[in-house]
Amino acid sequence: MRARATPFRMPLAARVAGGRGSLPAREGELVCVDHAGTCGFGEATPVAGFGTHADFLRAALECARRDAAARAAGEPLAEALAREAGTRARATVAVARLVIGDGEALCDDARRSVAVGYSTLKLKVDGRFPDVALARVAGVHKAVRAGVALRVDANASFGPAAAAAFCRALAELGVEYLEEPVFGSDLAALARLRAIGAVPIAADESACTRAAAQRVIDADAADVLVLKPSVLGLGDTLAVARLARERGIGVAITSALDGAIARAAALAAAAALPGTPLAAGLATGDRLADDLAELPEPSRGGLDVPRGAGLGVSPDPAAIERLRTGPDRELAG
Repeated sequence: MRARATPFRMPLAARVAGGRGSLPAREGELVCVDHAGTCGFGEATPVAGFGTHADFLRAALECARRDAAARAAGEPLAEALAREAGTRARATVAVARLVIGDGEALCDDARRSVAVGYSTLKLKVDGRFPDVALARVAGVHKAVRAGVALRVDANASFGPAAAAAFCRALAELGVEYLEEPVFGSDLAALARLRAIGAVPIAADESACTRAAAQRVIDADAADVLVLKPSVLGLGDTLAVARLARERGIGVAITSALDGAIARAAALAAAAALPGTPLAAGLATGDRLADDLAELPEPSRGGLDVPRGAGLGVSPDPAAIERLRTGPDRELAG
């Protein structure tokens, strides 16, 4: 089995701000595995705070191998993953929309998102400025109709005391969950916030590996686990989701502003989850100014799972050359 990686840089359509600063672009490697003449693809697009480059590369290689196997078998990867999970693959996955901007621009983005059918919105806040963070959430809450779930992502930017005050302030704003509020992956602090009961607590950076997710579960530190297959890998995503379900913990599959290959893999994983998972954070393709491939656009708050073999999507050769930042390198397949 031969494997190679192609480095790339995908510019964002607009900078996305969060507790760890803002991103102008996403850089990573497209992985291709050739297994007995069938090519499978994966994508390693690391992001600060979520494991190591090796974690993302390992997940991309796993995805490429699974993609090649599913293509060779002539079945969608979502169906292969669903069989592994003991369930049936969904044809459509409900997705959440990341809204961006400041002030009225943020509220306008939220209104537009609801108007085209999204019922779950996510916005990022910076815990260094708690008053501004609360104003952002309150503004979006006021701008959208009742029944729209709001997710608030702090990217581990609050101190424990400020996070507790913020949780209490969010209690009246219809927040579905507060994601990764406390810096330092402080599980004891997360558990204390969860015990307050003002708003559900979600672990993201704190659960970016299987071992880390197990620690979150054991510490009773989260109501929801936010799982990124692009760093966890597909097999561990299914395994952690099963553990979470057994403990009554919700699961939301998300991207890390990944390209289309990693989003397609995450979509397959979301389609394979048993039960009723939370809306997946995969409506992020239009946040990229350029991409490795084309995926179906969300429609009325949902993403249709590709019906073709494997991922159901392949990299666009023209896009690869356009986004390439260096020569290919050989990997241990």
